[in-house]
Amino acid sequence: MQGGGKGDSKEFYEQGAPMPTSTLTSKGQTTIPKKVRDALHLKTGDRLEFIIESEHRVVLRPVRADLTALDGLLDRSDRPPVTVEEMHDAVETAVRDSFQDSA
Repeated sequence: MQGGGKGDSKEFYEQGAPMPTSTLTSKGQTTIPKKVRDALHLKTGDRLEFIIESEHRVVLRPVRADLTALDGLLDRSDRPPVTVEEMHDAVETAVRDSFQDSA
């Protein structure tokens, strides 16, 4: 975290308070302190990225979804396009079927 910016540590820690620390296990694992997890809005299962800036400085940041990875997921190039009327009919049928199923 660089001073004066959005990620300034002063935003999260009181002056004079110890900076959060963590111990590295023999398996190369560590626990990210709660204050850091909270500051980065991390939750279980989140992926993290480590950016090595210099010999003694590493930036840790959450990996956010890259929407370009979804490119081609819904590729329908092998099918003809659907008209607005066909979409409307499909929605109408689905709604009607859901009401019939719940009755």
